[in-house]
Amino acid sequence: MQRMKLRAVVALAIALTGMALTATPVQAAHMTVVAISGEVDFGGGAVVQIGANARGPAGSLSGQGFDTPGKPAGVVPPAYCRFPLTGSVSGDIVTLSGTVTFSPDPTLIGAPVVITADASSGEIVFDFAGFIATGTGSVVIAHR
Repeated sequence: MQRMKLRAVVALAIALTGMALTATPVQAAHMTVVAISGEVDFGGGAVVQIGANARGPAGSLSGQGFDTPGKPAGVVPPAYCRFPLTGSVSGDIVTLSGTVTFSPDPTLIGAPVVITADASSGEIVFDFAGFIATGTGSVVIAHR
């Protein structure tokens, strides 16, 4: 009787192991990588350099962005800022948004930021706390 139970347990273990080995592998989600850099103008010659990188599934990107002090001095934003970003890609358009988490100017912490960029034309729209700047640059969207 013991021997029959042992055989049954061994047979069950072999069957379960075989099932595990034949399971369908999980497919990895497609990865999208976005890189944006350019110069945007708030008007009147107030120019700012911006950059952003994000990655993830096309509908759920996350990354980081920055802006540099503008020319001439004192334009919006008046100091270097860094901001975490989330967003998505639709066709050639990438939209990333976040809030400023680092700046030597404490009044800029928490400012909302939105970057909308077109990979087909290089057009970039930068919304910094409601101040809109437009320009062009390098907008790369890669799908892997």
